[in-house]
Amino acid sequence: MRRVRGLAAATAALAVVALTPVAALADQAQDYNLFVLGNMNMSSSDVEGRVAVGGNATLGSYSVGADASASTVNLVVGGNLTAHGGSTKGGTIVGGTTNYQNWSTAGLQPAGTALPVNFAAEATRLGQVSTLLSNYTPNGTVYVPPWGGQYTLTGASSGLSVFDISGSQLSHTNTLTINLTPGTFAVINVNGTADSFSNAGITINGGNASDVLWNFSDATTLSFSGISMQGSVLAPDAAYLGGWGQLNGELIVNSFSDTLGATQINDGNPFAGNLLGLDPAPPHVPGVPEPAVWALMILGFGFTGAALRRRRAAFAAA
Repeated sequence: MRRVRGLAAATAALAVVALTPVAALADQAQDYNLFVLGNMNMSSSDVEGRVAVGGNATLGSYSVGADASASTVNLVVGGNLTAHGGSTKGGTIVGGTTNYQNWSTAGLQPAGTALPVNFAAEATRLGQVSTLLSNYTPNGTVYVPPWGGQYTLTGASSGLSVFDISGSQLSHTNTLTINLTPGTFAVINVNGTADSFSNAGITINGGNASDVLWNFSDATTLSFSGISMQGSVLAPDAAYLGGWGQLNGELIVNSFSDTLGATQINDGNPFAGNLLGLDPAPPHVPGVPEPAVWALMILGFGFTGAALRRRRAAFAAA
């Protein structure tokens, strides 16, 4: 009977684990205008909202948090911070050392202040979210005229619109029109390891930048140049190489530099589709165990049933 109880307890424990939600982090990538998992090296521009950098940050003639609240921590650096000729509005938390030149230290929190972000956990989660979104089935249409260059993306009449385009197509686009039904959101999955988007105009009909999420799940390098990028960008494995222009939305990348020019990141257009905060770890649907968990549970039930049958047979023979 002890074995039966043990199996029943193990089965019950599996069910409890399968149904228990994962606790959320204090801060996630979606809470920042710019979220960098690794290092940031940027000058001569600004991020209007909050910034989080998992590695080292080197900032010159740079501004952080101009449109953010002065009462919040608007710059988080997991490694070392070198900052000169610029400013941060609000608080700053640095996990390593600081080197300030002509930069106010008024908001710098004491050494040893806990970071509000678990960058390692976010790196894992964001990679899973990006992969999950890349596997969504496209339900929007992509039209390219015979002469090319002018792409029109038309979304579904309701719910989430999903588009698939290649990095090669994106690099050859000079005009992009996104048609959405008001109140809906769009995910644009772009494949390719070295992606770029430059010298193009973007128009969103039936929505705005807050309704669009670009997902570069395969990208290891990424750049936007000569463009006003509309929508938030998820590229957790990409080194963002910069480019003269601006981005209206949230930018999530592996590293951030001005190799190809400084990019201004504007606040006020966070992605409103509630996808950047997904917990892709099982269970995806609350209260529904994953297939592997079901298999273990069924196996446990099988062992329990077999043990009970043997016990009844022994009583009958006695």
